[in-house]
Amino acid sequence: MSTSLSQDPHISFSKLPILLAISVPAGTKAGFIDTLSGYSQVELLLKRGYKFLYNGFDIEEDDNGTEYMVVDVMLVG
Repeated sequence: MSTSLSQDPHISFSKLPILLAISVPAGTKAGFIDTLSGYSQVELLLKRGYKFLYNGFDIEEDDNGTEYMVVDVMLVG
């Protein structure tokens, strides 16, 4: 699963204002590939096959007053 460590996604994602906040335990098989992508996306690649535990969601507001959903999940194995 390709993810970004940045909370501010690219403008192209603004139609779907959902931030998936993933808690990743130490020792998780993943690779930080920011310097390999060439687009400065602060990208973390998670190994395939992990499952997630849903912890809830909140509606938050950015500095411009735009609402977005934050979905809190934890990687469990």
